[in-house]
Amino acid sequence: MLLSMFRTGNFDILVFLYSLLAILVAISFHEYAHALTATRLGDDTPRLMGRLTIAPMKHIDPIGFISLMLVGWGWAKPVTINPGVSKTCAATRYWCRWPGRGPTS
Repeated sequence: MLLSMFRTGNFDILVFLYSLLAILVAISFHEYAHALTATRLGDDTPRLMGRLTIAPMKHIDPIGFISLMLVGWGWAKPVTINPGVSKTCAATRYWCRWPGRGPTS
């Protein structure tokens, strides 16, 4: 993202800051959705790890975030789940992946 702004010569600090804010909010709510889904299915692992929050610092992976800002491709810290402690193991795996179709541990 940042590299493409410099390459095209269309760098605008305000656009960059708004994009940064939007990405932080999106990542936070995305990962929170995974954590909330796991918790509602009976897995307390996300809550015990402090991931049941929309605070960006709990969800941001530093290398993934820098990569996202520089080249437009990155990642966040995945929410760890333990499907074995929930009532329905297969359903927990499916529904915890559904909010973003991302990997779960």
